[in-house]
Amino acid sequence: MSSPSRGQMMWIGALVLLMTIVTTAYGQPSQLGDLNCDGVVNQNDTEPFLLAVNDPAGYAAQYPNCDINNADINGDGAVNSLDIQPFFDLLRGPLTAPAVPTAGLAGMILLLLLVALTGLKRRPQVSP
Repeated sequence: MSSPSRGQMMWIGALVLLMTIVTTAYGQPSQLGDLNCDGVVNQNDTEPFLLAVNDPAGYAAQYPNCDINNADINGDGAVNSLDIQPFFDLLRGPLTAPAVPTAGLAGMILLLLLVALTGLKRRPQVSP
């Protein structure tokens, strides 16, 4: 396999810069039900969830880097008592894997692009 050309390296550099900007601007994506922002929805989210429902200002003070909208389990645009039963249903139900951090997703995209760019070679045309 040949090494990437200068043009390909410029594109890769631009992609790395873009991923850095996106990761810095947006950080780690939110996950519905993850109220303590540890990337997992489990029993440890119960106390922060109840705090978010009963005292949004207290939740914001205790978890300043977390998104209170993760407590809007029923998706009606409000964090309130109507989210309590759906939250506990979420805890009892099958849980999904933790959210993939933006940098991880961006890294996978970069890796795929790198493979694609370095794998681009002109193939000899075979005449019939």
